Amino acid sequence: MIGVVLKGHDFKYEVSELIKLFTSDFRFIDSKDCMMVVENTVFFHNNNVFSKTVYCENYQVILEHVEHRNLEGLCERDNKKVIKETIKRSMFKILEKKFNITPPWGILTG
Repeated sequence: MIGVVLKGHDFKYEVSELIKLFTSDFRFIDSKDCMMVVENTVFFHNNNVFSKTVYCENYQVILEHVEHRNLEGLCERDNKKVIKETIKRSMFKILEKKFNITPPWGILTG
């Protein structure tokens, strides 16, 4: 069972659909209280969105990846789309390494 922690956003549906490409054995948790945890944190700085995903086992960082995109000049709707895509890309990179699986369609789900 992998615990999933989201910080700075609440895109549980989108994240769960992405994780299902790799495993169905996961649940959302509030803190790192599992032996295996994927934690995604979103933060903003100077019109950029950053998505940091960390995979931990036994409270030690095993994998880490950061994606970022510029939000300058985007409308609110496009902002949300780019933020979701950035989250999914950073999580995808970690899950791809953890499970040694590369879905041919990448981050596309549904």
